[in-house]
Amino acid sequence: MFSLFQKFATFHHSLTSPSWLRSSRDWRFQLGAVVLILLAAMINFDLRDTQWENWKSQPGVYFVDETPMVSTTDAAYFLSFARDYQDGARVGTFSSSRLYPEYTPGYQARVNPDDYTPHDDRPVSAFDIPLLSVIITHVADAFTDGNLVLAGNLIIPYSLFLTAVAVGVMFWIAGHPAEGAIASLGVGMSAGFMIRTSIGRIDTDQLFIFFIALCLSFVLLASRERNLARMLAFVLLTALSSSVAYWWHQNELFIVVVPVVMAFSILISQLSFKRAVLAFIAFTIAINPVVMLAKFTSLCTVVIGRLTGVSFSAQSSYPESPLIFPNTFTTITELERLDILGTLATMTPHPALGIIGAIGFLVWVFLYPRKGIIFLPFFVLGLLAVVAGRRFAFFASPFVWFGLAWLFMCLSRGVARGLSRKSPASSFSADGTTLALAAAGLFATAVISATEFTPRPSFSAATTRSFAAIAPIAGNDGGILTTWWDYGYYAHFHSGLDTFHDGGLQQGPRTHLLARGLTSSNPDELIQITKFVTLNGGDGIARNATSLRSLNEAIARSGMPDKPVYLVLTRQMGNWMGSIASLGRFNVMTGKEPGRDVIDQYAAPELVCKRIKDARFQCRRGLLDLDHGTLDGKPVISEIILTRDGFPYKKDVKNNKSPWMLIIQRMPNGGNRFVMMHRNNWNSNFSKLFNLGVYNPKRLELVLDHYPEARVYRILQ
Repeated sequence: MFSLFQKFATFHHSLTSPSWLRSSRDWRFQLGAVVLILLAAMINFDLRDTQWENWKSQPGVYFVDETPMVSTTDAAYFLSFARDYQDGARVGTFSSSRLYPEYTPGYQARVNPDDYTPHDDRPVSAFDIPLLSVIITHVADAFTDGNLVLAGNLIIPYSLFLTAVAVGVMFWIAGHPAEGAIASLGVGMSAGFMIRTSIGRIDTDQLFIFFIALCLSFVLLASRERNLARMLAFVLLTALSSSVAYWWHQNELFIVVVPVVMAFSILISQLSFKRAVLAFIAFTIAINPVVMLAKFTSLCTVVIGRLTGVSFSAQSSYPESPLIFPNTFTTITELERLDILGTLATMTPHPALGIIGAIGFLVWVFLYPRKGIIFLPFFVLGLLAVVAGRRFAFFASPFVWFGLAWLFMCLSRGVARGLSRKSPASSFSADGTTLALAAAGLFATAVISATEFTPRPSFSAATTRSFAAIAPIAGNDGGILTTWWDYGYYAHFHSGLDTFHDGGLQQGPRTHLLARGLTSSNPDELIQITKFVTLNGGDGIARNATSLRSLNEAIARSGMPDKPVYLVLTRQMGNWMGSIASLGRFNVMTGKEPGRDVIDQYAAPELVCKRIKDARFQCRRGLLDLDHGTLDGKPVISEIILTRDGFPYKKDVKNNKSPWMLIIQRMPNGGNRFVMMHRNNWNSNFSKLFNLGVYNPKRLELVLDHYPEARVYRILQ
């Protein structure tokens, strides 16, 4: 057995002996690599800065007054914390406004009197909120006259500059500075990461890879340091980096995975079990053993949930209830699972490059396992997008790009060594040729990854103004905003009102119930559901979910909550009706999802048409004949409804036996909008309230009419 191991060690050593596998240590080469890393960082900066300039050139699309928009629904989560910090609000101000009334002190005291702990009556401190919110606040106070959204956008290019530098330095420490330069540029320009770190994406993704690179850099230094004191110093720096990373993004990877990787890397690099255990203990003490245990448990829960599809959220599971509520995550695009080629395609311009890069990285790990074992877990986590969703794919992008760069540089060094042997008097040294080829690789990476991508705002300027306009309507009485969860954070940030649910608390029965109300044809059902949930919260749902009949009876007899309730409907929600229907039409008795045919009934495809003659229009889907109710020669239209400013004024019934109707909307600008709508969608509460303005004035009051973008109703009884 021992001889077999010796043979393998000899064979492995022979594989790593060629000089063209290793980077030069000449100081001139290292200095050139520094220039390349900084150049890569500047390109990353410039890409986001160009997006920002594009936004500024179209203020009507990307700005509301002097404030820029955002391109992620989560941005307002961090902006709301930043505003609390800026205003000196009390701890828990933003948190208590979410998922009303779940997190209000009164509700918690009533539902959990034995476990209830009153909120601290002190101003929010920096350590009470995410680090991103803290940075936004200080940048806003120093540079943007307190404008938080502007500050949040301005820091994005600088975050990408730091990320590129950190990735380059990490691979430099690993012994491959030129490869690190190419990888740092490739990561910043990869499609998946570009989308998640573009202008408007005020989110923690912008520095997530920076913190991974920072932590792993210190792990690399600790694993190869033979002096015990210096090794422990690097361990403590790793712990400090992990703590700051967790403050930035509350992801258990930094607290749980990093110390395990560090201990294992010290074990195989220094062949000392004692040192590995000592390093792990030192990290644990620095972090706090109780925190470590809690984060480990939390990570296991999340991983098991992702792999099995079982939710452990208290908001979505009611063990004593026979009712089965839908999983909201199935409707979220960024949680879609990708196949392996789709995952690699988010990292490189073409899946083939991703495959080559992944193979190159794995070959490098095999050749240099002491270093490779440090990077491998995060590479694997990125590939777990096949089971955990597309948002995790960018974890692996630095290592895929490194693998691609390493293969390219090995080829470059081989060519350079060959040229230097054939022309010993040449003015180009092997290292100089290699560096030139590295610069060419950097340029090639920029060319093949080049993109003119400019993100669109998540929400329109008109919708933003609508949310802001609710605040003066509500006045000192405040209120509860009921709208679809995508708007939750954003609605609160612009209105200051409490919210029904949001992007972090969208799982559970309340989202299903709201979707049920929006897709129902019974106006009272939507009103009563909204009243019931905002009055009773999750505890009320749990107590009455012993059967569907019991829950429906409790909803029907619900009284009014202690605050005014506003129902916000938008044009954008019409595009989401398919997802809303998949949750609202879910059978909670059997756990059966609605079929595709049912979901498609709530889609409202717009026909882009141009008049040909009289009642005939040429549309993308064929010739539209209003006289006969045909589209592309097929009698698919049973009724034609004409609306003006969101109110119907004319109906034309055809003899065609079809569930589809054509809505011709006369827009405020004088144009027409042609929309095909299934009768079930037409009769839904959403369509009645938003598209038609049909409601019971005894139960609802239209307090804000910004049609065709938004309508806001107040529930009266």
